[in-house]
Amino acid sequence: MIMKAKKALFMVLAAVLLVGSTAAYASEDVQSLRKDVEVLRNDMDEIKRVLISILPVLVKHEGVDGSPQVVPPQRVETPQSATVSIDGSPSMGKSDVSIVLVEFSDYECPFCARFNAEVLKQVKREYIDTGRLRFVYKDFPLPFHQNAMKASMAARCAGEEGRYWEMHDALLENQQNLGDVDGLVKRTGLNAATFNECMKSRKYEDAVQMDLNDGRALGINGTPTFILGRLDASGKVTGDVIQGAMPYAVFKTKIEALLK
Repeated sequence: MIMKAKKALFMVLAAVLLVGSTAAYASEDVQSLRKDVEVLRNDMDEIKRVLISILPVLVKHEGVDGSPQVVPPQRVETPQSATVSIDGSPSMGKSDVSIVLVEFSDYECPFCARFNAEVLKQVKREYIDTGRLRFVYKDFPLPFHQNAMKASMAARCAGEEGRYWEMHDALLENQQNLGDVDGLVKRTGLNAATFNECMKSRKYEDAVQMDLNDGRALGINGTPTFILGRLDASGKVTGDVIQGAMPYAVFKTKIEALLK
């Protein structure tokens, strides 16, 4: 029974990932799709390990015949709208802009990298650079990504030298080499000694964990997930939730609606 439950859990999760990947990239070139599938395959191996490790939590030994009974986990639905604080979070754009796009993201997530490369650059050019939108990044390192927490702290340490966004982009563009911190430090022009001392102290671990807790409190369970709305006087953004690496047209339509 337990082995069947393990297999079922893994097969369901794998199917969801593969279907999501196919739908998201149906119009993309084959080479790019193959690269993302390879990343997903590696992720699924890690997911399988995590599922197996938590399976005992899902097993309840109270069957009528004495056999173990598997209790399926409750599905957490992502809300259609949400409110989140952006106090202390890295941001791009003018601080007095009322319309804000908040991203909950993971540096090892292939869909997050796709958003950064193809959508955010267009959003930046048309709305952020023109002073009509502010972009805020919230860390949401998934537990089955071994380098995600370290990458989030690396970006924040780079921020101490005024190079947060340079490291942010470098991490997402080099997801297969996140362990090569020295290479990323050189690429972004950071002072190695200062950066290494910051990383060693783990001074930003609590800040990253706070972002993660904020996302979980909202019911967010995957990346990327966005909140697009208006900033109030208390430093909180209230707006629509956008789940997944949606195309630029989706963000443009919603941003234009807010601007009007």
